[in-house]
Amino acid sequence: MRNVSRSVLPMLLVVLAMTSPVAADATVYFVGYAVEVPAPLLLLVFGLALLGVGTLVRKWRSWKTTPGRASESS
Repeated sequence: MRNVSRSVLPMLLVVLAMTSPVAADATVYFVGYAVEVPAPLLLLVFGLALLGVGTLVRKWRSWKTTPGRASESS
């Protein structure tokens, strides 16, 4: 995990700091209100969401392969 954070975090910061390639804003509709959200913020939010989903999948897979759990499920 430490190696991943050392390599991914600086790249993420560089990408989020570069606003020139990202020229579009996204419109998010929340409870009937339209809000303009910059693309780097969307990338950050969706990236964190993907990390969370990956963590949950990893925990789920480790729970499924834990010895002794197979006899409980059948």
